[in-house]
Amino acid sequence: QDTNAYLNIRATFLTSDGTVTGSVIGDCKPSDLTGNPCQHAGFNNAANAGLRAYKVADDDKKNRCYEPNAAIGWKQPNGFYYAPAFHSRNLFFDTVDIRHFVTEPVFTKDLYSFKTDLDAAKASYCSWNDALFQGYTDIDRETVLNDDDGTLTGLTSPIVPSGPTPTATPTPAGFTTISVNKEHFFDAPTEAWECASDYPNNKNTAAAPRCLPASAKTSPYEYVTTAIYPECALKAPPPPDTGAPSFCPGSDAWGSVCTTASPPYGCLGVPIYRQLLKAGEAREPFTQLKRMMGQNTFQRSALTVNHGVYYIDTTVTKGTQTAKGFSSPTSFVGSFVYDLFFVYSKPSTAQTYQLFIGKGFDKSIAQTNVKFGYEGLTLPFNFTPASTNDASSGAWGSGYDSDTGILTLKTNMSKLAGIYSFDAQIPNTSVTLGQQYCQPATMCSFSNNRCQCIQNKPYSSLCNQTNGPNGPTVCDWSLKDLDCPAPGCPAFQITFPAPCADGKKDKCFAPDDLIHRPPADSFTGSDFTYFTVDFNLANQVTAGQQCFYTDQPATVTKCPAVK
Repeated sequence: QDTNAYLNIRATFLTSDGTVTGSVIGDCKPSDLTGNPCQHAGFNNAANAGLRAYKVADDDKKNRCYEPNAAIGWKQPNGFYYAPAFHSRNLFFDTVDIRHFVTEPVFTKDLYSFKTDLDAAKASYCSWNDALFQGYTDIDRETVLNDDDGTLTGLTSPIVPSGPTPTATPTPAGFTTISVNKEHFFDAPTEAWECASDYPNNKNTAAAPRCLPASAKTSPYEYVTTAIYPECALKAPPPPDTGAPSFCPGSDAWGSVCTTASPPYGCLGVPIYRQLLKAGEAREPFTQLKRMMGQNTFQRSALTVNHGVYYIDTTVTKGTQTAKGFSSPTSFVGSFVYDLFFVYSKPSTAQTYQLFIGKGFDKSIAQTNVKFGYEGLTLPFNFTPASTNDASSGAWGSGYDSDTGILTLKTNMSKLAGIYSFDAQIPNTSVTLGQQYCQPATMCSFSNNRCQCIQNKPYSSLCNQTNGPNGPTVCDWSLKDLDCPAPGCPAFQITFPAPCADGKKDKCFAPDDLIHRPPADSFTGSDFTYFTVDFNLANQVTAGQQCFYTDQPATVTKCPAVK
C-alpha cells in the first residue's frame, strides 16, 4: 500500500440515522440472550456475521450494533500464508473511523478446539452463535501489516533493520512496526493497541482511537516465518483435486492439508508455545499456545518474533487427532526426517527452538541427528546441507538434555551476514541474490545496488512511475524483503530417533500425548535489551491527529497514557 488516501469511511450503526447517537430500532442492540437482535431492524445486512457490539461502561442505553467498515481489513477466514512483508507507506486518512480492522476468531481454550467461545463472542459481537467462527483457524490468528513510516499506526520502531538495503529505499525517521493479532502468543514487553483498529467507545476522550477496543496490536520487533516440513513429502503423490489430503508413502501420520479444522479434511497443526513470559505472567497450557498450519503442501508454519524462544510439541498422537475429527493429522514419527526452516530471516535473526525427541540418548545425538543447511522454496521443498564453513560458522547450534528428552536448536544468522548480500552468488549459478529477486525480469534489472526499470521496453513508462519524487518504483519494491538469503532459507534437518517398540520408553521416540514442555523463561534473559525498547512516536502530520501519540503507549491498561 503505497501513497493511498482513505476518505470518508465511517462505521455504519444500525440506528435511526446510522450513527452512534441515533435511536435504537426495536431490539437492535447488544444482547447476551439473543444472537440476532437486529433481524427486524430493516437493514439489509442486519443478520450478517461480524455485526459488532458497541458498549459503553455503566450506560446500557448507549449500547448499539454496528458494521465495522474499515479502510483496510480482512473479514473472512483465510487458508493462505501471512508473510511479515505486507508493507504500507505514505498513507493518508481523513474522516475514517477504523483504519485497519482484523477479525479475531475467539476459540474455547483447548488444544483441540476450534469452537467459538460464546462468552467472548457476546462481549464483542451483536450477531453471535456457536458456529460464528466455523472455518476460521490459527492461520487467521496471525494477520500481519507492516507500517514503514508511522502513517498507519502513528508508531515506528527504533530497531534498525539488518540486511541489504537497495539504493532507492528512502531512509525513514523510524523503522517498520508490525501489526499482529491480539493473541497472547504474540505478547511481548513493548506493544500497543493498534490505533483506530476498531470503533472507539469513548468519544469524549481525545485518545479514544488509541485505546481499547482494538482488533490488533502494534509491535516494534522483527518477525520471521517458522515452518516445518516432513522430508517424506518429497515422495508423496500430489494432493487430489477433491481437497482430500495426500500422505507420505507408507505412513498416514502427516496429511498434506492443513488449511481448515473443519470436516471432512480438518487439521490440528503443530502446537507451538511461546517460552518467554512477560513480568507477572504465568506459564499456562493455552495462553502461550498457537497451532502451526498452512496450505495443502505438507508444510506447517507460524509467525515468530526475533530473539524468541519456542517449544514445538511433537507428542500429539495420530490416534488422538483422528479421534478429535482431524482427518489430515500432523503426527511425528520415529526415524522420519523433518526440516525446520525460516522464511524472511535477516542477518539479525536469532531464535531458540525446543523439541521433544525421546529420553535417554547420549548428548551426541544433537550432532549426529541434526544437520544445518538451507531449504529451497520451490515445491517440493528441498534441503541442502550447509558447506563446512557455513556449518561451523556459529550461525547454528544444537544441544540435548538426556533427562528431559529435549533437543534445543539455536540460530544466530549474524555469523553468516554475507549470504544476505545482494552480491552473494546463488549456488550453482552465475546469478547474484540481487539479480534473482529483482523481478519481473521483463521490466526490471539489477545494477548499482538497485532493482531498476529497464528502459525502452514495453511498460517502461509505467514501471518508472513513482508516488512522489523519491518514491519507489515497482522494481524497487521487489527487493524490499527477501524470502531467503543466497543459499536458501536457513534450516535444520532433524532425523528423529527410531520408533519405540515392545513397551520401550527410553532411547526411542513415540508421540505419547504427555506434557514435555520445558519450564518457561522470561523476557529478562540475555536478549532483554532487544525487547526493552520504546516506540518512535510519529509527528502529528505523519500520524494524523487520530493516531498522534505524545507519550509511550502500552497494553497494560485499557487506554495508554496520553498527555
